[in-house]
Amino acid sequence: MAPRKGRAPAKNETAAGLINALKFVGVIKPPTTTSMPQHHHVWLNLGQAIAFDGVVAAGHPIEDGIAGYPHAKLLLEALDNTDKNFVLTVRENGAFEIQSGKYQALVPALPYDQVIPTQPDMNQAAFTDGDAFVKAMEAAGKIVTESGDVVLYSAVRLTDSGSVMATDGGTIIEAYHGNQTPPGIILPKQFVTAMVKAGKAPVGMGLKHDWSTFTVWYADGSWLRTAVYPADTWPNEVTNGFADLISNHGEPMEIPPKLWTTINTLLPFTDDEKRIIIRPGLVRTHADPRVGAKLDVAEIPVNIDIDGKRVLLFETIATRYAIGSYHGGSTMVFYGDKVRGVIAGKAPQADPEPTQQPQAGGWGNEPQTTVQADAGGGWAMTAPAQPQQAASWGDKVGIPAHGLANDPEYESERQGIPIEEVPGPVEEAVIFTDTDLGISLSWGETIQQGFSAGGWLDTLPKDQGE
Repeated sequence: MAPRKGRAPAKNETAAGLINALKFVGVIKPPTTTSMPQHHHVWLNLGQAIAFDGVVAAGHPIEDGIAGYPHAKLLLEALDNTDKNFVLTVRENGAFEIQSGKYQALVPALPYDQVIPTQPDMNQAAFTDGDAFVKAMEAAGKIVTESGDVVLYSAVRLTDSGSVMATDGGTIIEAYHGNQTPPGIILPKQFVTAMVKAGKAPVGMGLKHDWSTFTVWYADGSWLRTAVYPADTWPNEVTNGFADLISNHGEPMEIPPKLWTTINTLLPFTDDEKRIIIRPGLVRTHADPRVGAKLDVAEIPVNIDIDGKRVLLFETIATRYAIGSYHGGSTMVFYGDKVRGVIAGKAPQADPEPTQQPQAGGWGNEPQTTVQADAGGGWAMTAPAQPQQAASWGDKVGIPAHGLANDPEYESERQGIPIEEVPGPVEEAVIFTDTDLGISLSWGETIQQGFSAGGWLDTLPKDQGE
């Protein structure tokens, strides 16, 4: 009986075992068109399927008696198209012929003399909590990339205190896992990525006698092995500096959910350096209030300029934060479940002097503020200057509030009234031009008949509408 439409046919046991092995070894970095030929192939021999990308190797048990060096992606593709009637034949040229019913495929292979010898390190020690190790590696690996400027920014370091550390030059993170691992070994980001993709907890580990490779073992006999970077690629100054940074800050505070929401909202309006300017009650993207975007957020009472993209790396792992200082600069310190980290603040930009009235289309009738350096090298807000009236806006009132500042909780606190007395948002549209006070329209018949989203572009001169 043919299988139901949409349901994969039942697999031969040998084919299913090969598919499982190929999917596991596929957790290493996928090959590109410029990769070495060996990176596209999998070595099947002595009951093992082994793949290698030049840095990380992956192995998985298979049925004994299958030997060859076939193209990994094409072999998986061919096996996926088989059912219980399955025949695998290795031709004289090494190619794998796959037959299943009316289906037939010939998978190319490399000759044996092109095999790169790759074997795991012996399983020498057990993990007490393999799942915690993977979670710590994943947390630390968030801030490094495979293409960092130097090895330091493309790797993680195992410590002798049961944790893993990483840095990208502007952020340092430490995640605790509690396992006893070889101290000080430096592992590439590719290995971290492969471990996370594997989706299972390791049960053991091994280290080559010359400390050049490190292997983690899984309960089913599969393994991941990686090259280990030289010790001098992670200077001790980095570790010592982190100890100073993490101990020099104010009282930690609970992170309000609006911190993440606010930064996610404003980040698209930042410049190339992703600057987010946080002042008590106000978060914005530029010192000049006529540029970028901003949100009034009473729940964030701190004072720092920070890289918004870096801060968001801690969104899923941090629960508390504090503001610290280091060598005259500001830092933001984060704490989570078995995770802590420090982000270097940016040198603050002073607000522009309010020497002229803002043009129409800016932030409108809002107070201009200035900042000044405090004695400790940080930055503190001065009293707001007198508000400047936007000439083109006149005495217009009822302009809708923006973003988070329009929620009932915020308005209740700002106005000092019970939350149930906070009026709902005014339902209106406001159109501003450079010459008039703006036209307020209710969301009713007038708009439905006389206004369509984007339609006004058709009335602009050609050089403005494009």
